[in-house]
Amino acid sequence: ERPPGVSWVASGRCFLAADDRELAASVPRLAATGAMSCALLLPLPERGDVEAVVTLVRRISEVFPPPAIELATTLVDQAATALALVRARAEAGTDPVTGCMNHRAMRRRLEEEIGRATRTGGPLSCLLIDLDNFKLVNDRHGHQAGDATLRGVVQALVGEFRAFDRVARYGGDEFVVILPNADLRSAAAAATRALERLLAVPSLEEEPGISASIGVAQWRAPMTTDDLLEACDVALMRSKREGKGRVTRASEPVA
Repeated sequence: ERPPGVSWVASGRCFLAADDRELAASVPRLAATGAMSCALLLPLPERGDVEAVVTLVRRISEVFPPPAIELATTLVDQAATALALVRARAEAGTDPVTGCMNHRAMRRRLEEEIGRATRTGGPLSCLLIDLDNFKLVNDRHGHQAGDATLRGVVQALVGEFRAFDRVARYGGDEFVVILPNADLRSAAAAATRALERLLAVPSLEEEPGISASIGVAQWRAPMTTDDLLEACDVALMRSKREGKGRVTRASEPVA
């Protein structure tokens, strides 16, 4: 249950508690930590809603004068604007269903990694993952169940790959994994481990786990982003033709 002062600020107004009685009622946890001369509570709004309450405390000095309150309000408003911008940028690059990178953010990140590989000469590989027979999940169990399955797939993929690898939703039931500093052989090995991990994801179908077909390709100059994704797609199509549930390199099948 919110103290009265916090409830007041949650409605969008600032509040200055300046005596022992107000402090005890408005910020009881802070009041319990020791003597205070005042506490200024300020709303941090975003998109019309108060996301947080910022509390500024003076222990022994005088109560905040009006100019200090005005300055604090301005700084908190600026912080709210900055946080809203950060969140908007994050949401613009995030798939709303799975929480991983979306197609647009994936292409931007892949272009950055290609630029880095060009400068450093380090390897860069990419996976294109297509879930086998995923349409049956939507048809038999509904799109909410399908979305839940996609989220489970992303959790499994993020848990399998390195912290600096990037998992993105390519579209529908297809995913891209960007693997910096990974050559074709190590990327294919990682893809095989990911395939095994997906088979441990709970499935709504009779067969256990989630089956997937994966295409693996390594970037080589002067390949573009489209060239690299196309190489992955060609390898993926080979996985589909050869029976699904397998990993195929851009040059030869490995699983």
